[in-house]
Amino acid sequence: MSLKDLFKTKSILPENDGEEISSSASQQSPLTYQEFGQQQAELLGGTPEVIHPALHSVYLSVKQKIAKDDITQKQRKAEIQSKIDVLEGEVQILKSKREKKIEELKFEEHKIEEANNKIAAIRQNPSQVLGENGSPKVSFTIGIIIIAFLTLYLFVFYSSAGYSAFFKQFMPSDIAGTDFDKIAKAVFDAQALSKALNDGFTELIFIITLPAVFLGLGYLIHKFSTDKKTGKLSKIVRIGALVSVTFIFDAILAYVIDSNIYEVIRLNDISDNMPNYTLSMALTDFKFWMIIFSGFVVYIIWGFVFNFVMSEYYNLDKVRVAIEELEKKLHEYKTTCKNIKKEIESLDQDITKNEALVKTHTNDMLTTIVYKSDVQLEINNFVNGWLAYMSYKNFTDEEKSRVVIIKDAFLNSITNQFDTVKSIQINSNTNNNEN
Repeated sequence: MSLKDLFKTKSILPENDGEEISSSASQQSPLTYQEFGQQQAELLGGTPEVIHPALHSVYLSVKQKIAKDDITQKQRKAEIQSKIDVLEGEVQILKSKREKKIEELKFEEHKIEEANNKIAAIRQNPSQVLGENGSPKVSFTIGIIIIAFLTLYLFVFYSSAGYSAFFKQFMPSDIAGTDFDKIAKAVFDAQALSKALNDGFTELIFIITLPAVFLGLGYLIHKFSTDKKTGKLSKIVRIGALVSVTFIFDAILAYVIDSNIYEVIRLNDISDNMPNYTLSMALTDFKFWMIIFSGFVVYIIWGFVFNFVMSEYYNLDKVRVAIEELEKKLHEYKTTCKNIKKEIESLDQDITKNEALVKTHTNDMLTTIVYKSDVQLEINNFVNGWLAYMSYKNFTDEEKSRVVIIKDAFLNSITNQFDTVKSIQINSNTNNNEN
């Protein structure tokens, strides 16, 4: 039989799925698709070459049957409408979340603007942090300059005084002139370092490092005064002890230097009536007190200035710490903004995706809804009937396999016609996963 005979057959196409419908004497019983497949195989000879047009005929028949089934179409469109309603609800929820995220973003951006303004204000006027007028940077700079000169003075004074007290051999020329000349020659020896080097390397090291003792004592006074773990009385005792030690040390240096000057004068006295130098004489000697206060008073001043400089440094540090804290918060605000923007972008993508699905499903409502499974089931039934005939006629297994291959290829070729159904199924699975 030719292929044209397929479309001229007078066989009644099936109207049910796998079950026979009882017939009356005046009405011919419709066939199942499996019976129809067996019948068509008999009419067409059952060869694999003629099954493809028959499959297409079954496909059209199933589509027409489902399209005319108003109950099925209403049920399926109701299912799609339900999915549209769910998607539209999800879109509204996503948009509500997006609005909240936008408000959060505005709030974080406002905090960024405030932090930047505070940083600029602190840099322009540090008193906002310090609670006082004036610039700690200017005071700190002036204090550094003063402390540098005072340190240089103390180095010269104590290195010269130390050399005079411990190593210098006083000569009659050192006592010439007024009392001020004697003090100047005894204490401020311009060649103290070179003379100490000539005396020996150890003497030079001693003279150079001696000022560090007094500077160290001044530093300790500052540390004791700013130690928050120490009580007030304990601070007073410690600082008083340090000042007393420094004063005693200066008094010893002054006594040794003044006694050396006095001894040279006594040895060169013609009358030979001068008594030996005593402590009581030192306490009433102007030169003795001049030597003490030339070092001790400057040392006290150095301590006050050093304490002031460190206080201003701490103020600068407060400003720096305040700015660093604000910059740290600024970084956190920017990170939060970045994360919120990512969340808004993700929400936008979900909204766009769901709105596209709503549009697709709305378009589906205007068409006839046929599932791939509808066609696949009846085509399989039809092919099973065809294969039954081939088995009855003893066709080879290879020919039967070719029929199955042709059937699978045909099903794959019509898959694109069921994208709507496929999309609905995917969306349904997505909703189930989200739930």
